[in-house]
Amino acid sequence: MNSDSRLETIRCLDWNDFLEKTRYFDNYSGGGQPAVLFRGQSNADWLVESTLARAAKDRQDYANMEKFSQPDKFLERFKEGVVDCISPISLDNLTENQIWSLGRHYGLITPLIDWTESIYIATYFAASDFWERHCAATGVYDFNLHKCRPIAIYAYQPGANHDLYGLSLFQGASQNLRRRRQQMGWFTVQKTDPYLDFLTWISTKERMEWPLKLTKFLIPSHVVESILADLYRMNIRSLNLFDGIEGAVKYANWEYKRFAPSSTWNDDPKLLEEIEGEWGSDFIKRWSSDKKL
Repeated sequence: MNSDSRLETIRCLDWNDFLEKTRYFDNYSGGGQPAVLFRGQSNADWLVESTLARAAKDRQDYANMEKFSQPDKFLERFKEGVVDCISPISLDNLTENQIWSLGRHYGLITPLIDWTESIYIATYFAASDFWERHCAATGVYDFNLHKCRPIAIYAYQPGANHDLYGLSLFQGASQNLRRRRQQMGWFTVQKTDPYLDFLTWISTKERMEWPLKLTKFLIPSHVVESILADLYRMNIRSLNLFDGIEGAVKYANWEYKRFAPSSTWNDDPKLLEEIEGEWGSDFIKRWSSDKKL
């Protein structure tokens, strides 16, 4: 099965359209494995892949890919560092995947891919990352620069046979229980070929019988500020998603940066034509009716 048949892409005209199109996802699991997992990315062109895979590609280190595909030595280096911390954490009773998850929460390069049970939390991470990367310095969304290019929210239904096909699904270490609950977080790790992106990996011939698919929702990026404002009113904000000082700093920075004009628009008909070509006439009609222009 090729990767195109594993991926369904759904375009959403705005935030409300996204909410309408995702209402059919029922994620109640009764406390067990969730029916659906979500992942948000601020750039719709990015692959769904681990930070380990991305680091190897960013370094163009294909000659040393074998080193990256055998990350146990890298993990040992992290474990040695934890022992020397000011407030050391005992790793004695943790599995290898749990140790990876502990490091991942603090920015460690790992073979894990982050997911969440909450479509709203996934959207928060996509929208906030876009804002931080492209708008926070000025407080302004620049239509002429970003042209409504989308953020992406991925959804997949793990089912019961993921382990049979070489995919581990777990929630992480108990040392990060508070953050795990805050973010409703899960991890996947590919037992083989951890440097392959997720879509390519599930499309390999070894998994032809596995009926797993990804759904990719595209949301135009000019609405990220209104998305974050709505999520803020739902109490989905950095103060409640990150622990301690880190959450407080992110919260304070957002409060400062969000008070600014929402967009710049120079009434360029060529730009409008380009955006319409990307999103279609219905998008332009809705945008105009919302007085976005």
